[in-house]
Amino acid sequence: MDCLQERRTLFAQIGNRIAVNKKRGAGAHAYIGIVVFVLSVIQPFMALVRPNPGAERRYIFNWAHRGVGLTCFLMAVVNVFLGIRLSGANLDDTSLYIMIVYAVGVAVVIVLSEYLSLKTGDKATYTAANKDSIVSRMLVFGFLVVLAFSAVVALVVLIAIAGNGSHHDHDNHHHH
Repeated sequence: MDCLQERRTLFAQIGNRIAVNKKRGAGAHAYIGIVVFVLSVIQPFMALVRPNPGAERRYIFNWAHRGVGLTCFLMAVVNVFLGIRLSGANLDDTSLYIMIVYAVGVAVVIVLSEYLSLKTGDKATYTAANKDSIVSRMLVFGFLVVLAFSAVVALVVLIAIAGNGSHHDHDNHHHH
């Protein structure tokens, strides 16, 4: 299969998926998912063309890169909220509570990160004077990693349980 055929196949699969999701009532969730995917693909390519730190227009790159990244992240979180509320997901309110805890945790991390940036200056250097700041930033980052990992594992387990439950319900309807 050549590259052009692969692209056609990929776009056909995406188009088919949109049509299926639209029939299931997943409209906004599907479209936001595509935008999130495209933005997440763009990010590494933006990093490849990033100007040197001292370049005159580096600030433009910084704003664009942060803007695309933050937009992608926020849209992804919103999309997970939309996805867990889809009727086909068969998820109860537990998944909603997990996402609320995750969103609040991320907000805390953002506030703490901004506080640490303002307290120590935006560019922390690795000196003895900034050792506490570096440890603080590492702890905040560690919290974020544990929070994200825990939320993902919890949601995957809930989705797996909901998937098994829906198959059993489906089987029971056929036996009656």
